Amino acid sequence: MDWQAAGDWQGGTPGQPADLPALLAAFEHGGAWERAAPCAALAVALETAAGAGGLSAAGPGGVTAGGPGGRYAGPGGLYAVAGADALIGIVRQWAAVEAWAAAGMLGALRAMMRDDDAGAPVLRRRTDLPGGWDDSLTYEIAAALAMGPQSAGNLANLAWTLGMRLPGIGRLLAGGILTRSKARLVAQVFEPLDEDEAARAEALIAGELAG
Repeated sequence: MDWQAAGDWQGGTPGQPADLPALLAAFEHGGAWERAAPCAALAVALETAAGAGGLSAAGPGGVTAGGPGGRYAGPGGLYAVAGADALIGIVRQWAAVEAWAAAGMLGALRAMMRDDDAGAPVLRRRTDLPGGWDDSLTYEIAAALAMGPQSAGNLANLAWTLGMRLPGIGRLLAGGILTRSKARLVAQVFEPLDEDEAARAEALIAGELAG
């Protein structure tokens, strides 16, 4: 398993599982994993730091995330030997991975809307939402995510807004810079604006949010 997060990996040999001190040190301020952009490799490193049996006891084929014996963060994923600096980095990076995963889910929802070449949905029955989607999509989302139709409709609206109306905010979500709740708040605040106004407002705040 490759633990190399960036070009200046701190601790351990690239391509080999890091021991606990090296792995946790990489989540401290300035460490390779603390600075890594959210991705699947970061999620694996976070899962491993949590300890075998802490988050998900076993992966595919019964392989535990922490390796044989669960020697990483202590029983139950309690981060027993992690210092405060490492824990801060771990918490921040879990939040970044959560945002990255949310962006991926919203992207999949946009794909369900079956965009045409012009970026507009092929199915149009909702006249109250310009560029709306087929009513059945709301129920498909509700069934897939075990939520009510109203919540599913709100989620679909957020997916469409971040993909078509506020793509810069969508990129900040995918980069782990904004949480999904903050991205949703921006979308709600900008909802009364027309397309040009929303684009200008997004350009004004995107740099500050990214900073």
